Amino acid sequence: MIKNLLVEGVTLLGGWPKTGKTWLGLEAAVGVATGRDFLGQFPVAKGQVLYLAFEDGEFSLRERLKALLGDATSLGDSLSFAFGLNALSQGGLEQLSEDLEAHPGTSLVVIDPFVRVREPKRKGDVNIYQEDYEALAGLQDLARKNRIAFLVIHHLRKEGVPDPILALSGSTGLTAAADTVWVLKQMPGGRTLLHVRGRNVKQNEFLLHFDGTRWLYLGDERMVQLSPDLWEVLALIPSDKPITFEELKGLTSLVPSVLSKRLRKLVDLGLAEQPGRGLYRSLYLDFSGPRGEKDSPLPEPRP
Repeated sequence: MIKNLLVEGVTLLGGWPKTGKTWLGLEAAVGVATGRDFLGQFPVAKGQVLYLAFEDGEFSLRERLKALLGDATSLGDSLSFAFGLNALSQGGLEQLSEDLEAHPGTSLVVIDPFVRVREPKRKGDVNIYQEDYEALAGLQDLARKNRIAFLVIHHLRKEGVPDPILALSGSTGLTAAADTVWVLKQMPGGRTLLHVRGRNVKQNEFLLHFDGTRWLYLGDERMVQLSPDLWEVLALIPSDKPITFEELKGLTSLVPSVLSKRLRKLVDLGLAEQPGRGLYRSLYLDFSGPRGEKDSPLPEPRP
């Protein structure tokens, strides 16, 4: 579905409240529905998408789609929404199975958030790990049977853990059952780390920025490990046209020898290039272009 990120099976997407989880899930849905690269970076296999939105109404979703799609054409039946589903153990899995049979072209189902379809916690002496594992087992079976992906949006509840994957609400039974786990971790300077780990995807980290309405891809592990000193210089170098060393000197208080050393480091890291003597251009792409202004119609909800 999304190369190196979202594959057949169940993917858990975790993040703190109000940090853009729904926006990221919606961007994944729009990417698969349109076939356009996810975050402008990751190739996507186009397919039909069902988005189960339990915390957004139609007006809110229409505004979100407008922000993401701008003046794009209608998505038709490539992206459908539903606003209700029984708990998975109380008929929800059967409802999903029937919907997938009625729409065989579906390749991605987004559940937002998971807590709204999760089985009520059992009381008494229960195995919490087993209970959490079973909470995703039914979705796994549906994913394998229909050769699709589930993107399940979930909350974080633990701070200060050494492994961000362990911050997901619940026991390790959830992460053991999931085929892939995404976790959003906020960083200084308005940046966010997307941790990716899974059975069939490469473990990785990507640096993102959420501007309030969409996610911007900043870079891979090279950007994650970039020091503040190099960030400072990289931010001065345009990607659309070269800039001279003399122009860069006028934009910073760094002495020329230090500036030159940092520029060489950025070139060595593959984050900048020298198209000519004394010229520099960033290879760090800018995805913050203008957005369209026209309305994007909300597809009809699935019955």
